[in-house]
Amino acid sequence: MTIILALVGAYEPQISTECISQAYRCLQKIYSGDVIVVAVGNRTEHRKDYLSIKVKGREITNFIHSNSSYTSTEKYYNQFQIWTRSIFSILLKLKRRFEQIYSIKASSTSTLIIGLTSVDISPSNQYHFSYGQTDAENGLAIVSGYRIYKRGDTNNRLVKVLLHEYGHLMKLTHCECSCVMSIVSSLSELDERPLKFCSSCINQLLQNNESVSPKNLLIPSPGSE
Repeated sequence: MTIILALVGAYEPQISTECISQAYRCLQKIYSGDVIVVAVGNRTEHRKDYLSIKVKGREITNFIHSNSSYTSTEKYYNQFQIWTRSIFSILLKLKRRFEQIYSIKASSTSTLIIGLTSVDISPSNQYHFSYGQTDAENGLAIVSGYRIYKRGDTNNRLVKVLLHEYGHLMKLTHCECSCVMSIVSSLSELDERPLKFCSSCINQLLQNNESVSPKNLLIPSPGSE
């Protein structure tokens, strides 16, 4: 199984290159398979994949620009909130393309894709926003740095949300323990969430997945090493 860390659209400055490096190292540490980082939507040849993006019920043509410069798109991005299902449709195309190129049998677990974006996201009109969401059926997840970035250092927060969505991809449900799988509804709760899996979630991970590195599931905070 392969995990693809996909940078969706113009991801800076809400998601810095240091954040991406820490997220990559974190996944490498707990997962013994391949972890690949790819940029999605920053090249002209990818534009045809982004012609139908749902923005809170409205269809926006070419919303995710091929221009990699955040400065030119910052004002445009901040005007809208993207439905996560639209981003999932993009990530699913990437997944199918990857499986086709490497002759991998299509399934929810053969390839997992975790997208990182600076765009504000929401599952539907019923929700104000979301830090991250998972489509476990298709092996997809998306993490947004938009609201995480607004109050200071994003590094811990981004990795916490990423690991939470990774846990869902690995068949974990929400946890009531002091655990990265606990539910949060505010930045203060996210800051209090530990950057580790509890013993119960670790046991479930080991039962469900052969590619998990058990000795590395208790992850130190970024910068502590």
